[in-house]
Amino acid sequence: MRRLVSLAAVALLTAAACTPTAWSQFRNDPAHQGNNTQETIISPSNVASLGVAWTATTGGPIRSSPAVADGVVYVGSWDKKLYAFAVGCASNGGACTPLWTGTTGSYIDSSPAVADGVVYVGSWDGKLHAFAVGCSSNGGTCTPLWTGTTGAYINSSPAVADGVVYVGSNNGKLYAFAVGCASNGGSCTPLWTGSTGYITSSPAVANGVVYVGSWDKKLYAFAVGCLSNGGSCAPLWTGATGDIIDSSPAVANGVVYVGSYDGKLHAFAVGCSSNGGTCTPLWTGTTGGLIESSPAVADGVVYVGSNNGKLYAFAVGCSSNGGTCTPLWTGTTGSYITSSPAVANGVVYVGSGDNKLYAFAVGCSTGGGICTPLWTGTTGYTIKSSPAVANGVVYVGSGDNKLYAFGLTPVPVPSPSPSPAQPGVLCITKFNDLNDNGVSDAGEPLLPWTLTITPTTGSVISVSTGLKGEQVCQELPAGPYTVSEVGQSGWSQTAPVPVGPQAVTLLAGQTLSLAFGNYQQPVASPSPSPSPSPSPSPAGLGLLCITKFNDLNNNGISDAGEPLLPWTLTITPTTGSVISVSTGLKGERVCRDLPAGTYTVSEVAQLGWIQTAPTPVGPQAVTLIGGQTFVLAFGNYQQP
Repeated sequence: MRRLVSLAAVALLTAAACTPTAWSQFRNDPAHQGNNTQETIISPSNVASLGVAWTATTGGPIRSSPAVADGVVYVGSWDKKLYAFAVGCASNGGACTPLWTGTTGSYIDSSPAVADGVVYVGSWDGKLHAFAVGCSSNGGTCTPLWTGTTGAYINSSPAVADGVVYVGSNNGKLYAFAVGCASNGGSCTPLWTGSTGYITSSPAVANGVVYVGSWDKKLYAFAVGCLSNGGSCAPLWTGATGDIIDSSPAVANGVVYVGSYDGKLHAFAVGCSSNGGTCTPLWTGTTGGLIESSPAVADGVVYVGSNNGKLYAFAVGCSSNGGTCTPLWTGTTGSYITSSPAVANGVVYVGSGDNKLYAFAVGCSTGGGICTPLWTGTTGYTIKSSPAVANGVVYVGSGDNKLYAFGLTPVPVPSPSPSPAQPGVLCITKFNDLNDNGVSDAGEPLLPWTLTITPTTGSVISVSTGLKGEQVCQELPAGPYTVSEVGQSGWSQTAPVPVGPQAVTLLAGQTLSLAFGNYQQPVASPSPSPSPSPSPSPAGLGLLCITKFNDLNNNGISDAGEPLLPWTLTITPTTGSVISVSTGLKGERVCRDLPAGTYTVSEVAQLGWIQTAPTPVGPQAVTLIGGQTFVLAFGNYQQP
């Protein structure tokens, strides 16, 4: 056993000692090609020998994609922190602690970018944060060198090129900040902004142009130096697709590639128009599901994942004049793919919703054939993070709160006798039991909810399902537990039966699933006589009220039986600060007294949901009159 551990350590150190390569930002380079041409250690011949070199646990799910530079790997987490780990922090599956963490004001979906001693990352707090790469050690907490404020939360990942950092925001703007715009925690103003629709796409920069996708179904192209005084730039051109663009563009050899919720990969010529003209694609490649994944381009092939669970490989010149391409090959995984593929040394890697990271040979088939993976690596939950490959290690985040490092190191299997007791996994879902029958029927949505797990001895553990009700899983020692929901007014538990706290016994190595159902009791109309009149707003003020409903049938109307949703929205006046509001945990209407005037009300987009109301969809312009109560009902449909 000692001999095997020693060999593992040597192998990891050997990988680290080779000529260092980097994966310094989302998709590796500013053009977002998702290809590491310097990687020479892992190849199709040895990729099957990958094992877990180490893991690092954070305080929340990891949807951010790791960046690797100068011996450090960086990743963001939903615990609102940016983490920095030494690439050789452990081996043989050991657990790492961070060199340092940087705290932001909200969840981090954005992927970090590293350039010239600074690491940049966006946050749901609406800010771009810039941290010094060596800001602390021994697990210390860092404060940013500077922040750049945008008008809404940031899903987009920054791209750094030629002294400028670019990032998109959900207020419908692309921002360009100078890399050294402030210090000592100062706040920066942008060099320029470009107006689009909602942006969750990440910008790509190539040959003096920055490209970004938008929820208004368009790909935008802006000149990198279009302004420098904080003004708003007009695009050089836009490219039309058939649906939302969440995918991030990749630029290679005069073509920009981007996926769309219309299920197609679109290829546009980089100089297809000017003066704000609209472009049509050179070609499109059809997949079997909507595309959130961002394409990778390497050696004449473009790769992209689809929500139908397949990885697609298309020849870059497969058609022209708007033709439709068929793939060279597809690789099947066990669930949806929102992860973006990474290519290195003849292998293409991609994560899947089945908790696995897949590796395929780049030339595994032709003529539309179906490929089997060379290797899979298993994590504890869904993978929405995109892999990064550097120096013989593949890094990826997982919804189980962990960052994984897979390397060519033998993973020792300990003898049964000295092994510690194997833990089990307890997974919990919460569903909206619309018909109050105690069964999770087709079409009944999931719910965000807080629950507690109480062991026979030790502390109570509080867990929460995701913003869209995603299943929450907790690794626990084998033993008995009591699982209880935190009650919410107006809701009654309907499952499991008998209702109430659930006693479970978790076995070693077992995955135990519990589905809690809740029914929202109808609110009786109050009797007219005792109902107080609404309190009038003070003179000169109006009352703006917002509701958010789950448009289960996608018809843009709040039908009977369709539940309300908890959601964050922004109210933007013509002058002054943006106001962030949230409907309640059960979707209760939120109201704000506001001065009479004109406002723009926008929802904070959530992945997998599309706005269906009011129409036309998008930000809503309202004019509030003094003494008036103005009600807006936003509807959203959760895509399968």
